[in-house]
Amino acid sequence: MGKMKFKNHSIRIKLVILLGVSATMAILITSLIMGPYIAYTKKEESLKELEQLSLISSENLRAAVAFMDQQSADKMLSHLSKDKTIVCALIFDQNNAIFSSYFAVPQNSLINIVFKS
Repeated sequence: MGKMKFKNHSIRIKLVILLGVSATMAILITSLIMGPYIAYTKKEESLKELEQLSLISSENLRAAVAFMDQQSADKMLSHLSKDKTIVCALIFDQNNAIFSSYFAVPQNSLINIVFKS
């Protein structure tokens, strides 16, 4: 039988093809628009959560830094291990020296080397 040209198909087949192409284009355009928007929104939500957590933690850690109680600071930071999205946290004293730290990655990893040097 050979190939039938598009113009030789019935109107029903042409409409089905047109609807299929239209639906495909609509899905493609929607994906191109919504993909970056969803990624941006997720990033903003994560940053807002992290900011709220840091504000709460800073209030809780204020006394530990004021009294130079590094053990209490370490204990409070150790609770960050429950949140798998937090990679590290650093607390600085009044002289901008690292007072206490939390790292979710092993001690010999590159992130520790970068932050501790």
